[in-house]
Amino acid sequence: MKHLVLLGAGPAHLQVLREFAAQALPAAQVTLVAPSLRPMSQAALPSWIAGRRSLDDSVTPLLPLAQQARVTLVEGEVESLDAAGRRVTLVGGQVIDYDALSLDPAPAMDRDAISGTREHALFMQPTEQFVRLWDALLALAQQRTLSVVVIGSGIAGVELSLAVQRRLGKRARVALVTHGGPPLPDFPSSAQGRMHRILKRRNVTLFEEECVAVGARQVMVGDGMRLVCDAPLLALPGRPPSWVEGSGLQRDPEDGTVVVGPTLQSASHPEVFRGDEDPAALATNLRRFVAGGALVTAKTTGPALRWVDCGDGDALVSWGAWSFEGRFVAWLLRRRERGAGARPGLPASHVVRPEADDQR
Repeated sequence: MKHLVLLGAGPAHLQVLREFAAQALPAAQVTLVAPSLRPMSQAALPSWIAGRRSLDDSVTPLLPLAQQARVTLVEGEVESLDAAGRRVTLVGGQVIDYDALSLDPAPAMDRDAISGTREHALFMQPTEQFVRLWDALLALAQQRTLSVVVIGSGIAGVELSLAVQRRLGKRARVALVTHGGPPLPDFPSSAQGRMHRILKRRNVTLFEEECVAVGARQVMVGDGMRLVCDAPLLALPGRPPSWVEGSGLQRDPEDGTVVVGPTLQSASHPEVFRGDEDPAALATNLRRFVAGGALVTAKTTGPALRWVDCGDGDALVSWGAWSFEGRFVAWLLRRRERGAGARPGLPASHVVRPEADDQR
């Protein structure tokens, strides 16, 4: 009996579990390794921070889903991956051998990318740790007005700043430091202009400066400007976990991700898969690889429809050079999400492929 191991409980693997629950994988043992039995995706975090959704409605309980899919669930952190030996070692020493492996771990943030962040900052990833520490920040805000500085220019940073401002209101002064450049740097100029106006309306102070260092109760930006800060929140771009680097898998030299081909197989180790861009094809190919069938080619898609949670239930949406905003836009996206089979209110991703609804 072949052993398929799923590392991580990201959106792609959640869809794989749903596919296996609908139709079990015959003659195979499947194991899911996840650091938490109730993971919260980065996409679900803003609505929870803003207070629009409870914690129970923001997480995905893995145990019932794994039971339906006939998957063994292991709660643990990966310490190392030996692709040549087809072996995963967990923190604590547990070793799991595999015949096929799929990767969908949560991204990791470099805790030393900015001086002082390891000692003084609260990181958005891993999400489970952020969730545990958020209550302490709320309690502190009840005692006095806080100065909160969010560092990050992408979707995560913008959403985090708007959600914190929405939740804390007059109990906090919230600033967004983009670490250089405009907010949403990979969005079209029309969307960036809209976001500038949204941040101003929501009383989030914008600093399009590089963050130089983080210290005790201060954040240094630009050429020496110091911002008073009680709570620096880091939402920098994530990278693959450190264990990917030493795995022996071929990686992209720029972003460190595992390089895969058209069938979502690793370019260096064909028994290893990564399918976060096309979860439906990933589920199909894992099933067929274990059974010895022909694999399918992942879909190539056109321009992505991307959206940003604006904290109060509104959303900013960008598609190509176009952008839109408003509560009606957010309602349409959540309605689309429910039609795609995701849990209501919990987007699997901030990217929607217009011609591939089943990939939400």
